Amino acid sequence: MNIELNIVDDIIKRVQGSIYMKKYLKDTWSMYLIIFVLCFMLFLYEPLLMYMSNVSDFWFSISTLFKMTSLLFIVIFIIMSVVLNAIYFLSKKNDKKTFKIMTIIAFVVFFSCYVQGNYLVGNLPVLDGSKIIWSDYKVDWIISIVLWIIVIGGTIFAVKKFTLNKMSKYVGFISLAIFLMLTVSLLTTYLTTECVEEKEFLSLPTYKNINKYSKDKNFVIFLLDCVDSRSFIVRLNKDIENKDMLKDFTYYPDTMSVHGYTDESVPLILSGKVYQNEKPIKDWATEMYKDSPLFKLMEDNNYELNVYDEYFFYNDLSAERISNLYDYKNNKEKVYENLSKFKFWKQEVKYILFRYLPSFIKKYSFIETMYFRPRDLVNRDDLTEKSFFVFSNDSNYKAFKQFEVKLEDKKNFKFIHLHGAHEPWNLDKKFNKIKKGTYDTGLDSSIAITYEYLKLLKDNNIYDNTNLIIMADHGFLKSGYSDGRQNPLFLVKAANEKHDKMQVSNKPISFVDLDGMYKDLMDGKKSKDLFINIPDKRTRRFLKYTFNNKNVMTEYETKDKAWETSKMYKTGKKFSKSW
Repeated sequence: MNIELNIVDDIIKRVQGSIYMKKYLKDTWSMYLIIFVLCFMLFLYEPLLMYMSNVSDFWFSISTLFKMTSLLFIVIFIIMSVVLNAIYFLSKKNDKKTFKIMTIIAFVVFFSCYVQGNYLVGNLPVLDGSKIIWSDYKVDWIISIVLWIIVIGGTIFAVKKFTLNKMSKYVGFISLAIFLMLTVSLLTTYLTTECVEEKEFLSLPTYKNINKYSKDKNFVIFLLDCVDSRSFIVRLNKDIENKDMLKDFTYYPDTMSVHGYTDESVPLILSGKVYQNEKPIKDWATEMYKDSPLFKLMEDNNYELNVYDEYFFYNDLSAERISNLYDYKNNKEKVYENLSKFKFWKQEVKYILFRYLPSFIKKYSFIETMYFRPRDLVNRDDLTEKSFFVFSNDSNYKAFKQFEVKLEDKKNFKFIHLHGAHEPWNLDKKFNKIKKGTYDTGLDSSIAITYEYLKLLKDNNIYDNTNLIIMADHGFLKSGYSDGRQNPLFLVKAANEKHDKMQVSNKPISFVDLDGMYKDLMDGKKSKDLFINIPDKRTRRFLKYTFNNKNVMTEYETKDKAWETSKMYKTGKKFSKSW
């Protein structure tokens, strides 16, 4: 009899459990679906779509991204599920009205973010490291507020018309429909994008050889990012301590770059070729570096090649000619093994918040750049020669001081690209962190790091036997001395060259002239004797576009001074993205 009663009790419990589970799933399926689709959209769809739309901009493979984002997706979904159940079980036992209201609220948040992040992204700020002036986006604030009002108002209207019970189910079906649309969009992009291949080689510069020089001959290009030519000199002349540090150089104030941004300008400096939207910049740059006349010139004269640039796009096995690159071919997996999940997720979440938050609170994403730089994502100890190169002025001040100077017989070439006067302006001339810097603050930091580098060379008897170019990749739009980005700093000192004061040449030079200048320096010409075949009057070109819209490059020419932006004129030529 007891056995029969136990069996009956067991059956009753199972039936009750089944009934309770059915009720639980009936009450919660819609909420589970909403948070699942929300997590999918934010932590799988958006990161993968971002990668596939900008494949050449990332140094890691899509499989690495998928592993990282999938784990983040799972973690966030579990956390939200725990919160969901807490809300459910804390609701009144027989009245789940509170939970249904929470389901509606969750849908409002999800749907508003969906619209915000997929349809209201045409006017997002540029993520190039510059300080974002959020007050300039008040129209977008209004649009976001209107969006939320419409979604909230429309949902309240729908609840009154269809009842709370029905709407708590309808929002689940709407979420499912959005999930299907996102999935189709993602799969379509994946199948039409060449993003599945593992990257064969990645040029990841390290600090190796940073303070290694030749006893015989050295050739150095010391590049300060975003330094307008005349702005630098005006600021230098106000610096009593350092104003004579460039007295052995010849200054070329009338220098014109062809590009106004780093990604396109650095390959021109190192390869002599002008980018005109032929293909993705990293693929194009890699091809140019393979046949770089500058690299060949150095190799033909037995120089060791070293390139210190966070944004060095030379992703080919032939890049092994560059001595300070990470040995990616033999240590590919170690890079990924050392990725910090927390640092990766942090940058990913910043970008997701930047894209999906309402415009009036996007500033709380605290994002400055879209870059997923190796040195920001890889676990690392203190600075060593194996550390990935960091182009910040303060980091390299430390590197110049920390690493022992080594002098060897082999001739040495270095291209060193530093932060210079690029935003954010967060350092003073003593390399202390500051909060409210200006472009002049950035120039002060640029002058200070230049002084420290020259001091390093002089203190170790390297200065005299070094051909040294101090330059910028482009100018700055709002410097106070120029209203364009086409007039970068350019100074040259030949080996064993001395002057009582800085020389000035008014030759109208362009970055397309640099290849010939490199050879002349190697042949022993002094800085004032360079560019002698360039006429005093000539026509130079500049390609104008913006950082966040490089799809069309408009060609301008000028017969006047490089800084006279108003005298530049359109040629009628445009170079459009065709890939």
